[in-house]
Amino acid sequence: MPQNMQKKPKLAEQELIEAQTYAEADDNATTSATLDVEALASDSPVYAAALDLLKHGHQPKKIAQKLLEKGVVKTRPEANRLALKVAKENPQEQRTNAYILFGVAGVITAVGAGFVGLRWLDGNFALSSIYVLFFIAAWFAYKGYDNLKTDDKKSSE
Repeated sequence: MPQNMQKKPKLAEQELIEAQTYAEADDNATTSATLDVEALASDSPVYAAALDLLKHGHQPKKIAQKLLEKGVVKTRPEANRLALKVAKENPQEQRTNAYILFGVAGVITAVGAGFVGLRWLDGNFALSSIYVLFFIAAWFAYKGYDNLKTDDKKSSE
């Protein structure tokens, strides 16, 4: 095998460690084809994994996908039910994530407005590169709004 085709030792070790971690998580978690999501305690490792993903700002659909990828749950319906349960029981996390996204959008908008002000003072009105900042800020604001909207739907049910 050519030298450049072999895996580097550090990369191979990392893959082995990740595989062992997933196997241990699979053994420790109480997942089976009949996982009772509704009776799952909030201190179980499966619930904690889903809550951690929620704290990182993921929507329930993305939480379910990541739970399946990590092997925390076995089937898509279980992952969906667990993600919805965690999102419904922890609306404060979604609100916090939304406010963080709104804050980031505000900071980026302020930076963009500062650049526009500097360009205006110099008499140079070519703003094409600055528009990117406003588009990025709008994306963060949209994601924050989406989080709040999702939180409002869950709390009204």
